[in-house]
Amino acid sequence: MPDATLYLELVVNGKTSGEILPVPYRDGHYYLPAEKLRALGVSVSAGQESLVAVDLIQGVKATHDNARQQLLIDLPPDWLPGQTFGSEHRRYAQAHSSVGLLMNYDIYANFNRTRGVRSNRLSAWSEQRLFSPYGIVSNTGAWYGGVRMGGDHERSRYLRYDTSWSYSDPLSMRKYVAGDLITDSLAASSSVRMAGLQIGRNFSTRPDLVTYPLPSFAGQTAVPSTVDLFINSYKMDSYRVDPGPFTLQTMPYINGAGSATVVTRDALGREVSKEVSFYVSNDLLKPGLTDYSLSAGLLRQDYGLASGRYGHPSASGVFRHGLTPGWTVFGWVEGASGLRDAGLGSNVQLGMLGVLTGSLSGSKTERRAIGSQRSWRGSRWDERWPYGGENSDQKPMEAGSGTQLSYGYSYSSSGFSLNARRTQRSAHYANLGTYRNTGRLSRREDVVTASVALGGYGTAGAGWVDTEDATGRRLRLINLSHNVSLWRSAFLYTSINREVGGNGVNAQVTLSIPLGDRSTTSASLLRGNDGRRSGQLNYNHSAPPSGGLGYSLGISDGQDMDQYRRADASWRDTQYEVRGGAYGTRSSHNGWAQLSGSLIGLDGQFYAANKVNDAFALVSTAGYADVPVRYENQYLGKTDSKGYFLIPSMTAWYPARIQIDPIDLPVDVKTPEVETQVAVRAGSGYLVDFKLEKLRAALLHLRDRDGTPLPRGSQVTDVRSGAAGWVGWEGEVYLEDVRDSLRLNVVRADDGKACQASAQLPATPGIARIGAATCQ
Repeated sequence: MPDATLYLELVVNGKTSGEILPVPYRDGHYYLPAEKLRALGVSVSAGQESLVAVDLIQGVKATHDNARQQLLIDLPPDWLPGQTFGSEHRRYAQAHSSVGLLMNYDIYANFNRTRGVRSNRLSAWSEQRLFSPYGIVSNTGAWYGGVRMGGDHERSRYLRYDTSWSYSDPLSMRKYVAGDLITDSLAASSSVRMAGLQIGRNFSTRPDLVTYPLPSFAGQTAVPSTVDLFINSYKMDSYRVDPGPFTLQTMPYINGAGSATVVTRDALGREVSKEVSFYVSNDLLKPGLTDYSLSAGLLRQDYGLASGRYGHPSASGVFRHGLTPGWTVFGWVEGASGLRDAGLGSNVQLGMLGVLTGSLSGSKTERRAIGSQRSWRGSRWDERWPYGGENSDQKPMEAGSGTQLSYGYSYSSSGFSLNARRTQRSAHYANLGTYRNTGRLSRREDVVTASVALGGYGTAGAGWVDTEDATGRRLRLINLSHNVSLWRSAFLYTSINREVGGNGVNAQVTLSIPLGDRSTTSASLLRGNDGRRSGQLNYNHSAPPSGGLGYSLGISDGQDMDQYRRADASWRDTQYEVRGGAYGTRSSHNGWAQLSGSLIGLDGQFYAANKVNDAFALVSTAGYADVPVRYENQYLGKTDSKGYFLIPSMTAWYPARIQIDPIDLPVDVKTPEVETQVAVRAGSGYLVDFKLEKLRAALLHLRDRDGTPLPRGSQVTDVRSGAAGWVGWEGEVYLEDVRDSLRLNVVRADDGKACQASAQLPATPGIARIGAATCQ
């Protein structure tokens, strides 16, 4: 072939680029710009900026396909750009919150009669919540109506639990809390209640982010291929991969050891499979990722007994940081008047063999941290002795320095799991959990649990607990268990418990048999430590998720015991849930009733719903009733007479699809969108407004002076409303968002000349069909 400049499509390792390039052909060689070759991953010297003979480069093969006018270039796969697929590239969605009010309530009544003495109890728990884009103000508490027992009556009272403001920022993944709070803790530290301020990490605001290291599976292909990823023989993902190296990062949805198989298949059906073992632990953090929480305030005292009793100032802080994919360090520090405690530790992955955990902490306690509790009572400090006074028989912990050593090991797989942990403390070790309290930490704790899968024979488990309290008293417990699935999803569970050095064995055998979709019956045989035997029969029929009736019955009897019977029923509605029942023995009879739900105020509307524990949404269709609403493709119901529909339960921070079906809307209603993806903040509600609009539209036919339809493609603009359109077949024009009269400017498509037309819209609903109008 003579020297020439060819215009060819570039095809690299079988992948077409769709780009036509001028390719000089000289002396039997094909030339490409050096810059283009560098973009393909070909190593070209920096000073070489001119054309390069691509077929003379070592390792590169170039062929001209004259029939398809393509230049086929084959490069070594490792020269090509790398590709990454998987969960690391999940999309982040901004979460929203409207301004509104919510009140959860739970009213409970109990009636008891024991040996002729009657007692009645009534209580009402409630949560008041004000939510907005600036956070949540929440208050929880319960009203106790007192106890009527015979002729006596206790005074009713209101008990406040928690009052706080909280806000989470998804961009920084940081949370802020002011008011009553619970300090964050690690496995080797403790949590306490206090009133104050807290700032810390909140990874839950980013469901697109995986905080622990994920396994990566690498490979390469010479031609475009399909890659399938199997985890423990289950197909997880499938990807279309370009030629070159690739990396798969996936969420395996297991914790522990697993096996991955990567199957690569090219266009000719040739397959190459590779099996890789991996280990995943959610106790670890990704390298560079930091988790922390800092809290400071007044310690809460007598929680659940007093509404506003607070003690000494205190502070607490915890942190975790990922150093490498298999090494995470952590630590904590806490203190109060006369108490200091700090510790360091780490989690280390032992390859495929599991995770090793260890920590060491030390504390120093002064005398003032042990004596009486000081409580803030609004205007003064109250001094209270938690041990019954200075002369109490109960001896408090002594002042001094102490240490705590904790270490453990964990391994998990589909067939076997093992967890072991030991914690040792010296006599004077203390933390905020025991600050000015009657409780004392145990001197030693050993806990070992294991389970093994037996295939078709179920799963066997074992546990060992060995503790030594502050007085030197030792408690050792051993547990053996087994469960297996039988015919038609029936389930058999067996367990044996024994205190080493104690008397007798506690044993239980339970057979559970499902009866249909929502009904289950079970029978149990039990043996107590004292050798007494008893049996139980239970029947349960759960209410449908959409609402309805649920009920359960039970009876138990045994040696030297009164027969126990119970019966209860529930009715679940979209606006509330009511439950009630009775239980007791021959000498004691009890009845109870419960009503729970939520009251919601949003966008000027008030609704009753079942208890709202997380996020929710209110769908608005601009006043149009009976519009079907779907949540994640699941039909929920239709909008009410005011055009609203409440979705009472959503997963916070997670982007979810909400859809409406406009098929039954009037023809003059405009629907800008029928589906939206929304993420709602935790504990908040959001108004999802589909912004339906009543459409004022006109349909007319434009003709010239001779009555001939204007040519297709002529441009039409209404001067009064600004609406624009195009002339279609037979001179037909459709215009939206117009007024009661039209004043049209038309630019003809055939000669570009302009003409004008006018028309009056009839006072009829829907689309106004005007007829013919002359453009002149």
